Amino acid sequence: MDKAIKLETLSVGPLAANCYLIINKTDKKCVLIDPGDEPAEILKRIQSSGAKLEGIFLTHGHIDHIGALAHLSAPTFIHKDDLAFLGNNQLNLSNFLNLPFKLEKNNSDINSLEDDQVVEVAGLVFKIIHTPGHTPGSISIKFENILFTGDTLFCGSIGRTDLVYGSDTALLQSIKNKLLCFPGDTKIYPGHGPSSTLKEEKENNPYL
Repeated sequence: MDKAIKLETLSVGPLAANCYLIINKTDKKCVLIDPGDEPAEILKRIQSSGAKLEGIFLTHGHIDHIGALAHLSAPTFIHKDDLAFLGNNQLNLSNFLNLPFKLEKNNSDINSLEDDQVVEVAGLVFKIIHTPGHTPGSISIKFENILFTGDTLFCGSIGRTDLVYGSDTALLQSIKNKLLCFPGDTKIYPGHGPSSTLKEEKENNPYL
């Protein structure tokens, strides 16, 4: 990774979801991926970085990845097939945690994404890879030699498909056809747990 870029990981909320902060030290701007909970801690980390929050990416619409949104203000990006999750307590599973959550439908900060879309935020370039299975609109996000895989691919595991609109077939197809085609030294940063590489997952992940 470019020395001018800093990547920080925060484990937030009762489900220990990974929230990623990508800081462009040159431009003093930053991007968040999956601000799931603990907004005060996230805001503290942004403030200590000295960077301005320019954008938020959501790998999917479940509560443990979107829960801090109401406390943050920046253009927010989510795949079009998960847009409805933001305003539906049942779909985003916030009722399951007894923490009903939904954003207002007219929130002007929300932007929908398409497969293969390239988004430039904070002087950084991100490519959107639609990887349905955990949810219909799950995405992985490519940044330099990194894939932020959300709840699609984990170190040693894969995402759940027993939740509403989950699909085991779609998930495995997403991983094999959309992710494993990248070079083996590509790093993966998942929605929960430690990072890995595609080579490591190809060789050792029992679900692949």
